[in-house]
Amino acid sequence: MKGLNYVILLGLFLPGSPLLAQSIPVEVFEVSGADQTKYLVARNNSELPYVVNIWRLELWHVDIKPGSQFKKAIQGRQEEVLATLVPDFNGPPRVEFRYTAFVGDPEQCRPEKDVRYRLPYPRGVATLVTQGYLGMISHQNTYAIDFQMDEGTVVCAAREGIVAEIKSNSDQGCPTPDCIPDGNYILILHDDGTVGGYWHLQHRGALVHPGERVVAGQPIGYSGNTGYSSGPHLHFEVYRPTLEGKETIPTAFVTQRAARTTLSTGSLFWH
Repeated sequence: MKGLNYVILLGLFLPGSPLLAQSIPVEVFEVSGADQTKYLVARNNSELPYVVNIWRLELWHVDIKPGSQFKKAIQGRQEEVLATLVPDFNGPPRVEFRYTAFVGDPEQCRPEKDVRYRLPYPRGVATLVTQGYLGMISHQNTYAIDFQMDEGTVVCAAREGIVAEIKSNSDQGCPTPDCIPDGNYILILHDDGTVGGYWHLQHRGALVHPGERVVAGQPIGYSGNTGYSSGPHLHFEVYRPTLEGKETIPTAFVTQRAARTTLSTGSLFWH
């Protein structure tokens, strides 16, 4: 492949995934070294660990040096070289890439099997689940839950953890994937390394800040209709970080029905 432009697809991300809309505190950039060698460097500007995933790489007159890594966990406030790219001297070397990053560290993630989540809204509120696990609308192959909520409904933490990321500056939403980047959200890193995500929040609807520790039941924001959304609701999911990005996992809740309940589509649930 020397002297040719070629493309390497290093990962796959499904359209419609809320995580594609993240405003991430991680950057990957190119550094030039001696003899036109290029380095791809990842810098984590957060206190928390992140998985960096370079999922598309285009190279012109450049070869990849053995030992390069394109999917790697980077600890908080660390900077690491991911890949070394050496020129073949058959033309001007050029590199283009796309990447994403997900909070968490796969090696440190040990999901607790018996944990029970609180419903992500206050006591005294009964909310309909409009789409549950593995739903046919937008939850195919995903363990996620959509709660029907009027805009401005208080959203509460379902589990204790550290606020990892917040996006709250969008006031746009629509029922097509074009609006994925417009979704407001809060991500919370749990003590077992899993991550809880709350999406489609109201414009300026976050009540917490990155780095803040929250407890289960604490108000963290207000529901809305931002991003890829056909109506006001809260999208909630828990995932474990992987080198590919994420793997959603099923969760059990404490509800009016039992101390351990799997939420089902079309039912009302309350504390």
